[in-house]
Amino acid sequence: MRPLYPSYCRLWGRILGVRGELQPSTLEALRTAGVGPSEFLSGFLGSLLLPFLPLLPLGLLAALGLLPFPWYLPLLSLLLSLLLGLLAYLYPFHLQNLRLREAREEAVNTVMILSFALHSRPDLRGAVLQAASGRGKLAEDLRRGMVEVDRRRYGSTRELLARLAGEWGKIDEGVRAALLDILRSTGEREEAMRLRDLSRAPERLLESREASLERELGQLVPLTSAFVVFGSLLIVAGIGLSPLFGMVGVGLGLRFFLSLCLLVLLSFWIFCLYAGGRRPPVLPSPELPRHRGGRLPALASALLFLLLSTPFLLGLRGSSLWVIWAAAGALCLYATLSLGPRAGLREAEERKLRDWEMAFSLMGSRMLDGRPMREALRETAELMRGSELSRELEEVVRAQERLGLGLEEAMLGRGRLGERVGSPLIRSFLGIILSLRRTSEQAAGRACMLAGEFLEMLRGVERRFRERMEESLGNLSLMATLLIPLVCSLSLWSVDLLSGISLTVRERAAAAGLGYPSLLPGLVEAGELVILRLVLGLTSLLLTLLLAWYLSTLRGGGEVEFLLTARRMVLASALVFTLSHLLLSALSL
Repeated sequence: MRPLYPSYCRLWGRILGVRGELQPSTLEALRTAGVGPSEFLSGFLGSLLLPFLPLLPLGLLAALGLLPFPWYLPLLSLLLSLLLGLLAYLYPFHLQNLRLREAREEAVNTVMILSFALHSRPDLRGAVLQAASGRGKLAEDLRRGMVEVDRRRYGSTRELLARLAGEWGKIDEGVRAALLDILRSTGEREEAMRLRDLSRAPERLLESREASLERELGQLVPLTSAFVVFGSLLIVAGIGLSPLFGMVGVGLGLRFFLSLCLLVLLSFWIFCLYAGGRRPPVLPSPELPRHRGGRLPALASALLFLLLSTPFLLGLRGSSLWVIWAAAGALCLYATLSLGPRAGLREAEERKLRDWEMAFSLMGSRMLDGRPMREALRETAELMRGSELSRELEEVVRAQERLGLGLEEAMLGRGRLGERVGSPLIRSFLGIILSLRRTSEQAAGRACMLAGEFLEMLRGVERRFRERMEESLGNLSLMATLLIPLVCSLSLWSVDLLSGISLTVRERAAAAGLGYPSLLPGLVEAGELVILRLVLGLTSLLLTLLLAWYLSTLRGGGEVEFLLTARRMVLASALVFTLSHLLLSALSL
């Protein structure tokens, strides 16, 4: 949707040309989305008007007696208008939140590199230049700031950090506190006090991350649970109890059911978009290569869907469940083919991060004992034999011995170990350690020990993050895989039961020569029930897919996490819907 939103707003801007004044915070969000104030206002107003446009020709045809005009159509148009207007209004703020969250996550690595570099050598300018080579907004601010320092627009690097601390205080209080700790360390005369302030910088930033996670998850999880329950009640009231409206002469047909399901899907998507943008920042994920599967996942999934849908296309009795399983199977196949080897790569990168923590500590210990770094690498590889990192360290040693490469080229050269490390933080640590080794093996050894401590701190916070996430999101995952398919199945059973009661009473009344009782539930035809079963089953899968995307967004795992979560939850949802439908159908016989 990101590339479509500016084009959509510009189109309405050319049609309506609405103008008005906006708040500075709104203008900042619009700059992130790439639209102007007039285009934004026109897109918002156009989204409100768009659902009512089809009512004009339909009303004219109904007035001429050519088509019936359903009474609920204006109500559905009003609801759709509100949802589309809300989406058009919130989307720029959603993009702004995504950018700020990414900046706050990447700032963790930048602060750690700053602290690590200053720990190893009290050179503020060199440390800032090292941190500025990373990713994220803070690294970009440091790069631009150092250019300004060289142009004499800032008096010193200290002044640059003080200015950035003030600016980042509006974005992330933890980053501000960490930058002030780093600044404070540069004024300490005692080495112990200087190192204490430098150690506090990443610690305070990570503590603020944990507090933010606890606070914001405590707000998001109850809000999401309430919304899911409300959406489920809407399905029950609008579809499951729809035959009861026939008792007051209000008929609801298949078009109403389909429209209601589409509105529920749209409302869930808007909520997931809004609430997902409020996810608290976690820790930056390792870089994983994109899987270039081309069109194979889509083509294979479409072929599987057509094959499994064949019984329904042939008109076999009870085959609508085959279409639901065809959709579930196609989604799972698409997720599996799109994942490729990346799921295993993510686990391998997580194991390698643990291995690097041990490797840095072992290398540092050997170097402090007086061994050169090449020898420390060989001994570390032997002690960690069996791990992927051990094999890579052995390659570094062999490259030195057989190819005559220097240690820095063997580790960080093209195609070497440094390029295969998924974590930018570890790559920066290696660069600083190798730079220190040029002057002192002992200093490089102490830097290795410090790198191990920093990684241990980071992994401890990451472990607590995951435990807190699983504790908070477990109930939401259960609701997505159990409550939603059960509600859809119960709604279908309720329609079937009430329609069956109405049909039985009418048949008996007709056999006895009596008129139809006025207070009878509405009758849904058998053919409509088949389509309704299909619609509700697919709605259940799509709602589960949306919540899988939402949960993966909260966990911060990116595309890989979404595909893994969707594959698991979609299968569970299809299974729950099928079993509950078959069980309820058996009970009503």
